[in-house]
Amino acid sequence: MNYLLSIIIPTYNCADFICETMDTIIGFLPDNCEMVLVDDGSTDNTPGLLRPYADAHKNVNVYCNEHKGVSGARNAGIEHASGRYITFMDCDDCITPDFLEKSLPLTESNADLYIFGIKRIPLKGNPEFWTVKDKVYSSASDFADEYIRTRRLLVYSNCNKFYKKQLIDKMQLHFDERISFGEDRLFNYSFITFCESIVTSSLTMLHYLQRSEDSGSSKHIPDFFRRILALHEAKMKCFLRLSEGTTDLEKASFKAYDLTREIENTLQRFREHPEEKEENLPVINHMIFGDPCDSTRPVDIVIVFGSKNCSYKAEAAFKLLNNNPKMHFLLSGGNLYSDDIRTEAEFMRDYLLEHGVTSDKIFMENRAICTNDNINLSDELLSTLRETGEFSCKRVGILTSGFHLPRTRYMIESKDAFKDYSITYFNCFGASTGPDNWYETDRGRLIILTELSKLIKLYYT
Repeated sequence: MNYLLSIIIPTYNCADFICETMDTIIGFLPDNCEMVLVDDGSTDNTPGLLRPYADAHKNVNVYCNEHKGVSGARNAGIEHASGRYITFMDCDDCITPDFLEKSLPLTESNADLYIFGIKRIPLKGNPEFWTVKDKVYSSASDFADEYIRTRRLLVYSNCNKFYKKQLIDKMQLHFDERISFGEDRLFNYSFITFCESIVTSSLTMLHYLQRSEDSGSSKHIPDFFRRILALHEAKMKCFLRLSEGTTDLEKASFKAYDLTREIENTLQRFREHPEEKEENLPVINHMIFGDPCDSTRPVDIVIVFGSKNCSYKAEAAFKLLNNNPKMHFLLSGGNLYSDDIRTEAEFMRDYLLEHGVTSDKIFMENRAICTNDNINLSDELLSTLRETGEFSCKRVGILTSGFHLPRTRYMIESKDAFKDYSITYFNCFGASTGPDNWYETDRGRLIILTELSKLIKLYYT
């Protein structure tokens, strides 16, 4: 028999609650819908509890497989399903009582994908409602445009969607059985790529029950951030390619938002999983700070970009004299230093003078109010000094905050600034923005992730 909807439920050692899940569906299951239950090699009595349902209902089928994991069970369910649409449920979730009655008529529009809301019920605390509005998207591109702009269309889960089975079969889509984290997202990104129409509905499909503390957030996941990064890249590949109606800035903001959010999610796990900090922080730090700088490289002059609190920059610049005793300084910064009296450049000049640097080794520009100004005005001043014969050199150092250095470097290379010089980049770190502590405070995370967002937007636009 051909059904309108196949509900695929993988089961594995869920004897304690599978009957609860089944009972929320059986009483509301119409004749034109089927349940496809795939047991993934349970070692408890789960198969025995499922058989009575299959015996009593002709539209309930149970298949027993060897243990392959949830992806293998879902793939088997797809093969056995005969519905025009398929949906997935986890074996510990419960469907909203009137959901099928209200949602099935929506399929008359023959969309490729339908997305519904979820009610999440945690072990502790109040329920959370994850919702989408009622809307029809005439193309995957329109859907991608909306997702890039709103970032909230519940694209991750498999358990709140109706998928057109014909499209799955035509494109030979399946769950990757080699991975055990994020396989649901990857399936969705692939499916959405081939959609011609998508419908979102404010109906709540299921109750997602957290039945134990043994969840993804409470278990150590090896190489967590690299896995998350791969999922992020898959998402970007899907939605940025599909989108035809968004600007480059909107796409860049979407990419920056998603990546920094995934970094924050990774950081939140460190307290409970110290081993994940050791595994993942070096990867994140390399993304933020880039390759280590060689402070021993000789330069003739170091250009220091100021900031509101640039005392650590002045200190780092002064220390470079250890390897460059004849080095000069070009101090750039026209904003007020934190004392609200001197400019950034003036403070750094005073610091160097107080530490024994003679005034003839210090040049200063007092107008820059942003990185772009720092680069342009410093390059201009250096050229003027050379043209007037006041100072000429071949080797230039650029010193700024470690988290700011990748964007500074990108801007310099994009502008072809300081093109007549050999450039060496130096970094330094503030009290709460170093590689070993930036993630520990709200202020540090805000500074670092905001800067990373700026860098991503710069790359993309």
